[in-house]
Amino acid sequence: MNIQSLYQTIKALRHPKDGCPWDLKQTHLSLTRFLEEECYEVIHAIESGDFHELKDELGDVLLQVLLHSIIAEENNQFQLQEVMDNLEEKIIRRHPHVFSEEKVKTVEEVKRNWKEIKRREKEFSNKEESHFIPKKNIALPPLKSSYAIGEYTNEKKFDWSKPEEVMEKVNEEVRELNLELDKNQKNLGKVKEELGDVLFTLSQLGRHLEICPDEALKEANKKFVLRYNKMIELNDKNDIKDLSPEGKENLWKKVKDLERE
Repeated sequence: MNIQSLYQTIKALRHPKDGCPWDLKQTHLSLTRFLEEECYEVIHAIESGDFHELKDELGDVLLQVLLHSIIAEENNQFQLQEVMDNLEEKIIRRHPHVFSEEKVKTVEEVKRNWKEIKRREKEFSNKEESHFIPKKNIALPPLKSSYAIGEYTNEKKFDWSKPEEVMEKVNEEVRELNLELDKNQKNLGKVKEELGDVLFTLSQLGRHLEICPDEALKEANKKFVLRYNKMIELNDKNDIKDLSPEGKENLWKKVKDLERE
């Protein structure tokens, strides 16, 4: 099977009469969360070393690429061939040490050349004003985006001086969140805003401590999952949903006791 054969298979899902009702309802915007989820599942497969799963998850990402290209073709925006042509041109342009006479000896030279090429591309396209926070910093996953925004503003000398100052701001934001929780238990719009401020500031604290908040949260997630799954094991692999709060708390304490041992 080649890419065009696969493209036609996926395109059949969007056939106005014979296609899949779910696929026909999708738009670029509605598919974004699925693309995000599939990319994270690829990363998880890589980190877990499960290459059978990796093969499957890469296929799911490719499905998203094809679906977006098909929707774009239907809307006269662009075609899959243009996506591939654009990618090939970009790869050749950004790797002159591979596709031209230019030579490099180290990875650092490659990185310097890459940055210079991207700088020239930015000047040529004139898509962004140089003094604004780059759009790419906002396009990252939320915690990484907060971190990248902080790195950028740090370069512009708009930042806290030390972690202790950031911690004071974290405490201030938590106090504001508590106030909103007290006032707006039925209207959570302001609560959501204050919670976002807490998370943003915590990301800046991580940056000042030279700890990637995304990695810290990922490790915390894994730790919680291990503990929860251990609770299931201690409960003879039965669901804990119907246990009393005390029963759940006892299992949690047992898991933590086992960790200490």
